[in-house]
Amino acid sequence: MIGDTIAFVLWGEGCDESLAVAWVSRLRAEGRRVYLVGVSGRRVRGQYGIGLEVDIRLDEALALVEQAELVIVPCKESAVLSFHRDPRFHEFLERAAESGAQVVVCPEK
Repeated sequence: MIGDTIAFVLWGEGCDESLAVAWVSRLRAEGRRVYLVGVSGRRVRGQYGIGLEVDIRLDEALALVEQAELVIVPCKESAVLSFHRDPRFHEFLERAAESGAQVVVCPEK
C-alpha cells in the first residue's frame, strides 16, 4: 500500500455503480488503500439497480477520516442532496477537508 493515507469512495442510494467500481478498482490497482463507504447502509442498490456491498459504514469511516487523502462521491446531485440529511455526512466531509483531503463529486453523465 502507498503510505498510510486512505481514499474513500462514498456509496449510497442513487450513486453510479460504474463510477464507484471504476474508482475503487483503479485506486486499488495503484496500490492505494481504498474503502467503499456505505452512507445509507451496508448493501445498497445504485441508480442502475446493481447492489454493492461496502467495506465500511460511514460511522466507521469517521474514525479513519484524519487519514483521508481523497474522497470520491460518485453520485448525481440529487443523491448527494439526500446525503446532506445525515449529520455524519457533513462531519465526514468537514473533517476530511480539514485533513487536506481532495473531495471529488463526479458530475452526471
